[in-house]
Formats: sequence, C-alpha cells, structure tokens
Amino acid sequence: MKKKIYNIFMVISFTPIIFLIYSCINSYINGFGSDPEVISSFLLPKEYGLLGIKMCLYYMFNPELLGVVYIPIYLACFIFQLIYFIKLKK
Repeated sequence: MKKKIYNIFMVISFTPIIFLIYSCINSYINGFGSDPEVISSFLLPKEYGLLGIKMCLYYMFNPELLGVVYIPIYLACFIFQLIYFIKLKK
C-alpha cells in the first residue's frame, strides 16, 4: 500500500513539468503577452515563437515575479523524484 501511494505521488510530481511544457507550446503558437483590447495596468506586447517561450520562462522563473511560486514547487517535485528513484526503487 505504501509503495502504491508513492507511485501516485510520483505521477503527481510530473504535473508541474507538464504545465511548463504546455505553457511553452502555448506561448510559441498563441504568443505571450496581452491582447491590445485588454485594458490593464500590466500590458505586455504579444511575443510569438522562440521569443514568446523566452518571455514565458523569464516570467515563470524570475524570483521577483512568478518565480516566488514556481521555483519552490519545481524544487520540491525534483527532490521528491530524486528520493523516489534513489531509495524506493531499490
């Protein structure tokens, strides 16, 4: 039973990576930034292609922006995956 729970947590720990891949693909195709008709105080010009991926990764991993949220989540998932592969697969 314990091993089954760890296997479920292992699958769950890959969801942030899947979210990162999805947001990079979405930024490549649909662009990263705001549409011109969106009225907000934080208006970014839309960037497409590799520049959109670069901007998406910059905003996700910059510690002054969204990195405060995403960096600990990715680190916790990475540490859990390391422990899982080292100790539980013996």
